[in-house]
Amino acid sequence: NAYPLPQEMAGMKKALEYTAELVSRGFCPLVYPEGRRTPDGRMHAFRPGIGMMAVQLRVPVVPVHIEGLYDVYSIHHNRPKRGPARIKFGPPLYFPPNAPFESAASDIQRAVKKLAAPQSD
Repeated sequence: NAYPLPQEMAGMKKALEYTAELVSRGFCPLVYPEGRRTPDGRMHAFRPGIGMMAVQLRVPVVPVHIEGLYDVYSIHHNRPKRGPARIKFGPPLYFPPNAPFESAASDIQRAVKKLAAPQSD
């Protein structure tokens, strides 16, 4: 039940329509906004497509950070291995209909980075 988002604008309309259909049917699509798995375990720049989806579809975006995933299933592994992973969810983000896509993507990335930051007790 996965589908790739186009890297170019040419197929984006169809992908947005399909994602909108999923949302209208009650699904919550999970999007990996970097466009690929990290090659080094670090977070890389989010692509503007995540901002486009949030703005065009007028849906809230729940930031999610998955800690430990690189260690259990990096691009260097053929298969996942056992190991701990921690998932943190942030509060939903909402964007106005005229928000720039790049700005929305940057806001989402900041929210995920905040979740990744060590918490002081």
